[in-house]
Amino acid sequence: MKSNGRKHGGSGRDSIALDALLQHIGAHPEVLRPIDAGLVERLYALIEGVEVDLNQRLPNELGDPGMP
Repeated sequence: MKSNGRKHGGSGRDSIALDALLQHIGAHPEVLRPIDAGLVERLYALIEGVEVDLNQRLPNELGDPGMP
């Protein structure tokens, strides 16, 4: 997929991931699927009441340094 000349605003790993996604979509456009209004409503219902603090560090997971 060719760039449209606009930057996607990513940097570092984000930029690499977005570039890889663009290449994949360009090579395999058949994998794209539309999202209908019903799915959007179900997603909103799923996350209703969930609060996220983007400044708070995520807890350690198994396999992280210091974890078994």
